[in-house]
Amino acid sequence: MGKIKRKKQDFIKFGTMLCGFEGCEKAKVYYKGTKNADSFISVKMDYADDIERVPDRVTYKLIQDYIEDKHNFKVHTAYIAEVKRSLGLPMNDAPNAVEELKHPYKQAPAYKVEAIKDALKHFNVI
Repeated sequence: MGKIKRKKQDFIKFGTMLCGFEGCEKAKVYYKGTKNADSFISVKMDYADDIERVPDRVTYKLIQDYIEDKHNFKVHTAYIAEVKRSLGLPMNDAPNAVEELKHPYKQAPAYKVEAIKDALKHFNVI
């Protein structure tokens, strides 16, 4: 079998990444081909509005966004950690944790604690 000659215009360049030094560039290159599609398939997806998906991993950002949307105020991540600690929920060790705090955190107000507990119930954590 002989080699097929292709022109540079027959290829599409996707996802260019620069390496950090001059002249280094990595890209995914795909053959564009010469044939056009014969037909197209139209697919209509209907999603039920009442079904809420709970994410696999509940992050502090998700909890903060939920509280801000529902209760119209912001909570600090230290308050979320304080509530999780008081409920005995598992927590990951922070890689940037220090032994002594420069200034102690104030305790979370009662209304913020209730909002955080509501968010944790919403995400099926408790």
